Formats: sequence, C-alpha cells, structure tokens
Amino acid sequence: MTDTQTEDVDYLDAANYPTAAALAKVSGWPVNHPKDAIALLGFVRRIWAYGGFGVWSEEHRRGALKSTYEISTAGSAGNEALIGALQENRAFWRMAWVQSVRGGHHGFEVGQ
Repeated sequence: MTDTQTEDVDYLDAANYPTAAALAKVSGWPVNHPKDAIALLGFVRRIWAYGGFGVWSEEHRRGALKSTYEISTAGSAGNEALIGALQENRAFWRMAWVQSVRGGHHGFEVGQ
C-alpha cells in the first residue's frame, strides 16, 4: 500500500463509507484552477466504492488535454454522499460538471 493509499484509509470507515472528514475535504477542497479540479477527482477516485463503475480518462482534443470522468454511484450510499459533497463544492461543480443522469451516473470534464 502506498503512502497516499495509507492516508486515504483515514477517509473510509470500517464499512468503506466515506467519513465526515472525507466529505468535508471534498466539499471544502479549494478549486481555483483546472488542476485543482483534477486533483479533487483523483482524491474522490481513490475512495470511490466500486471504482470499476466509471471511466476516468484523459484525451487530447485539438491539441488541448481534457480530462473526462464518467462515473456511476452503483447504488452505493457512500458514492452518493461523495457526489453530494462534490455538488456542495460550488467552484468545482461550475468548472467540471457536465451531466447527471437518473440512476446515479455523472459526467465531468476539465480542460487544462
């Protein structure tokens, strides 16, 4: 386990549900630049339950790098709580949110 993964354990309870500290970190994460949004999504990805339910990718369009994220909550209450915390982070949501679809599917894009 890497140091980053070791630190992330503190953000999950015994049932792998995000702790109050994790949700507060997500909702309060400072987002002033696209790199901040990408770092926030990297943190969320590490504590996301069923991480295989989603596409986390980077692609080049017209010479610019764009990170795209299509993730599904997969019925996990913890993942729903993380989406709620992302929504509370207004700077992030304005910068990156693209869509939300019934059933817990969400799309984000961040240009660099």
